Amino acid sequence: MMLFKVECERRSNGWYAYAPSVPGTGSLGDTREAAVAETFRKLADKTERRELVNLDVFIAEAPPPGMKPFTGADFLALWERLPHPDPGWADAVEEAVRNQPPISGQSPWDS
Repeated sequence: MMLFKVECERRSNGWYAYAPSVPGTGSLGDTREAAVAETFRKLADKTERRELVNLDVFIAEAPPPGMKPFTGADFLALWERLPHPDPGWADAVEEAVRNQPPISGQSPWDS
């Protein structure tokens, strides 16, 4: 399994993002998001050229220092506090999702 970290830093001419363990992924963009997206494009290109092998992807972003983590229990409490159109709303959403037709052909993630 290959894991890598994407780092970002603000520079005078924009944002710079790169994967320190993968040479050639450095990217400069007007925004942090643009720089990170270009870094991921470079990683995807390297993957397609089979320069990166045994690649499993795990994406996470560390919260800013001092920020309290948001747990599954926190999410459930938030979900229960949110107003829903009616009592059967969540059941109707789950039913609609469950009854979606299968994707024809190969999924983009399988190719």
